[in-house]
Amino acid sequence: PKNKKGIFFTFVATIFLSLLIFSASVGNNYELRQKSFVIETRVDTMNMFMSDVENDIGRAAYIAGFRSLVALVDYIVSTGEYIPDADASFNELFFNGTINGVNSTLLINNTFSDWMTKIEAEATKINLNINFSIKDKIVEYFLEERGYTYYLDNFTIEEENIKSLLVKENFKKD
Repeated sequence: PKNKKGIFFTFVATIFLSLLIFSASVGNNYELRQKSFVIETRVDTMNMFMSDVENDIGRAAYIAGFRSLVALVDYIVSTGEYIPDADASFNELFFNGTINGVNSTLLINNTFSDWMTKIEAEATKINLNINFSIKDKIVEYFLEERGYTYYLDNFTIEEENIKSLLVKENFKKD
């Protein structure tokens, strides 16, 4: 009789322990899937943002370039002065919005540097650190059949996820 109680107790304890282990593993698996989903969403957000930046950069260069050309013409018409180095003046307008150190009203908040600053600010909103670099800040432009084409030499974008280290740390702890 005592033997039957011992076997029954062992059997109940084994079932209870099995259920406890099973429920703990299901909970951990759910947490792992949840963290995995968060990381996947974060990576997708960064990829979409960088894709949008790559699509938008051409439009930004076109706008800054077109306004720079119009500002050059406006400067010549309004001052009647000859521009000795049109390429240098174009680059100054394109990046700084100035010609001979004087602000052009056509390029207020429309320079390529302004665009880069705006993109960097938008990136920080999603905890992404973007650094634009343009070696020598030289823009070449070519007249084509449908208008001008602007070419930025040595343009690079570096990106870094500000929260990536935190996400990796939290993921490793479990």
